[in-house]
Amino acid sequence: MKQIKTLQAFFDCNFYIYNSSFVLNSHIHRLTLSYRLNKIREFTGYDPQYFDDVVMLKMACSLRLQ
Repeated sequence: MKQIKTLQAFFDCNFYIYNSSFVLNSHIHRLTLSYRLNKIREFTGYDPQYFDDVVMLKMACSLRLQ
């Protein structure tokens, strides 16, 4: 569930790591956010920092939340 919240914050902040880290848990460190995004990439095979992969991740999050 932490991964979905991380992705959602990243999407909501237009893929800005600093802004996303500020939104999550009352400002986590940006390197912590980068670590989480790398773990998501390792787990899913999709990199949340590349547009084509973001489309797939966004669709998956949208379907998961419905």
